[in-house]
Amino acid sequence: LITLQSVHQKNGRKLHLEDLSIIKNGAIVFDEKIQWLGKSSDLPKDYQNLEAEDANGSILLPEIVDSHTHLIFAGNRSDEYLARLNGADYEEIAKMGGGILSTAKSTNEISSEDLLELCRQKILKIHSYGVGHIEIKSGYGLNYQKEKDLTVLIDQLKKEFSLSVGITNTFMAAHAIPKNQSADEYIDQVVLPLMEELKDIIWY
Repeated sequence: LITLQSVHQKNGRKLHLEDLSIIKNGAIVFDEKIQWLGKSSDLPKDYQNLEAEDANGSILLPEIVDSHTHLIFAGNRSDEYLARLNGADYEEIAKMGGGILSTAKSTNEISSEDLLELCRQKILKIHSYGVGHIEIKSGYGLNYQKEKDLTVLIDQLKKEFSLSVGITNTFMAAHAIPKNQSADEYIDQVVLPLMEELKDIIWY
């Protein structure tokens, strides 16, 4: 059992390995709330006749919250990672056709159905690592219809995974400025009107 008790007591600051507060060969008793946890050998008599599940060889830890993801996109920019390692800055990568606008191009070329399935697979993989809540930003559409589609898809994912993974929707249509459009035009023509249209699925 990874209890993180010391992490909590230290408010998540200046942590060391021992702050994970690991209980080896542990047991946990719970219903809607945790009733008891500790070493299996210390299990109180009141709980010893309860139906038990053997989790030998497993690790139990609090769910992880990933508070910053750009999960809803298409394309692959792994080559940019290598370029950054070799000293290229973001402006150089953008001039080579990479960056946010590259992802936006791929995201606009994929169908909503294929993008939804791609996101489902990403969420399932993230969840398998112990993540129980994720934040998802829009922002790779960079036009009115696609940014609307992205926010609607995030809302759909939120409903589909409501019993296993919590999802928080961040409306980030102003992630970048599209080519051939000024910042003021994009904000006035896309971002602000969409915030008004989609407010019922953004703010809950």
